[in-house]
Amino acid sequence: LVVSILVRNLRKDIAGYNALVDLTDEEKEEEMAESGWKLVHADVFRPPTDHPMLYCVFVGTGVQLAMSTFICIAFSAVGFLSP
Repeated sequence: LVVSILVRNLRKDIAGYNALVDLTDEEKEEEMAESGWKLVHADVFRPPTDHPMLYCVFVGTGVQLAMSTFICIAFSAVGFLSP
């Protein structure tokens, strides 16, 4: 889901940059100033507004579970753990 959103935005940005070829110099500068990273930088670094501590706990727990699962599967594949 996240990858499809990122690919869609990347394609839109690339199409926008390719459309800049036909514009004049002033229009190019205006378009470059209002597109891409500058539009989303405030949303990326914005802390969560509702229950930030609960969000951090859920993210930390999810990362811990994911890493534990990955390490356990990796050790099983190598042969350190036997069923």
